[in-house]
Amino acid sequence: MANPGWARVGAARLAAVAALGCASLAYATDVQVRWKTALVADQAAWKPRELAQPVASADGRWAWFGAANGVTAVDGQTGMVAWRAPTSDPVVGRPALVELPGDASATLYASTLAGALYAFEPKTGKQLWREPTRLDVPVRSPLAADQRFVYLVADPASVHAVDRRTGKPAWRWSVSVDREYLVEGQGGATVYESLVFAGTPTGRLVALSARDGALVWDVTLEDRQKSPYGDVDSTPVVVKGPGDKPMVLAASHSGGLCAVAADDGRLLWRYAVEGLGQPLLTEDGIVAVSALGEIHVVDLRGRRKLARRLSAPAAGTLAWLGNGLVLVPSELGLDVIRTKDLRTMRRLAGEYGWSGAPVAAGPIWVGLNNGGAAFGLSVRPDGGDWPAPQGP
Repeated sequence: MANPGWARVGAARLAAVAALGCASLAYATDVQVRWKTALVADQAAWKPRELAQPVASADGRWAWFGAANGVTAVDGQTGMVAWRAPTSDPVVGRPALVELPGDASATLYASTLAGALYAFEPKTGKQLWREPTRLDVPVRSPLAADQRFVYLVADPASVHAVDRRTGKPAWRWSVSVDREYLVEGQGGATVYESLVFAGTPTGRLVALSARDGALVWDVTLEDRQKSPYGDVDSTPVVVKGPGDKPMVLAASHSGGLCAVAADDGRLLWRYAVEGLGQPLLTEDGIVAVSALGEIHVVDLRGRRKLARRLSAPAAGTLAWLGNGLVLVPSELGLDVIRTKDLRTMRRLAGEYGWSGAPVAAGPIWVGLNNGGAAFGLSVRPDGGDWPAPQGP
């Protein structure tokens, strides 16, 4: 996205090496802090895990962060703040930057814990709707969008579609919740062709019509004999399975990692490990970590390739770095793990842990830690060179 003339507000760039230690677990250092920017005034008052992963422009020039006090745009290469837009309550689900063919300009959407949906002009932070759309349901999940709608998964178990241009609610799908044990969902929706896939805290994966929210199919992934916690709170991932047919990957806390046929919801396979989180497709297979602190690599037929216990339970989403490396967040920091043998290559440790892995912004990886500080990181593949940061 071209960004001429962006105003930079304040000198928010801070030195990071004093705040973070880079503990080498093998040989040369592979993770380097390029910049650190505080998004909250009082890190001690920051509530861990109540945060959103950032979203970055396609060219990596800018990144947008949701936090307790609203949305902040920063220069992805320097960490300088471009603008801040306050919201009425915390933004804890990942915003969505929509850049689609035919659009005159991009739009940034962000939702809050109280269910207010905002639309911003990404370059300036100007609100594009007179008032935010108020759904009055908690939204903790990342947003998704297509040509017509923004899709939100909200507590306790509902999916909402909102018109991207007007902000008017288009449709809503929900399922009744009548059980004692219910985990707050943090998985978002995934749009694939004419369908919207979403998981529910009641253990179901559903496919809805993107046009009107009609239920196309649903399948129960939980295993209540193992645990009363059957929530499907990962964001579905669509991949090409055997025979090049699309299948949907989703994880149920009690039911494990499951693959479902995208067209009719048939359960294709189940990798029955309790507590697995967000699946990530890599060149070495499907990678997922469990709440018990295990990392697993599974092939496209659901067969285990590797598994190993980590030094700390991981949290949130993972990031594929390429070159056989995956970035795993935890309360101890960020681990760079080699997928071919699940060896921990490096760790970026600090006072605060991470609830989600950084995202790529050109040659820089940008992320938000549990202390409410945004970071720009360089990650060097084994034996490779540091990627050169782009200039402002």
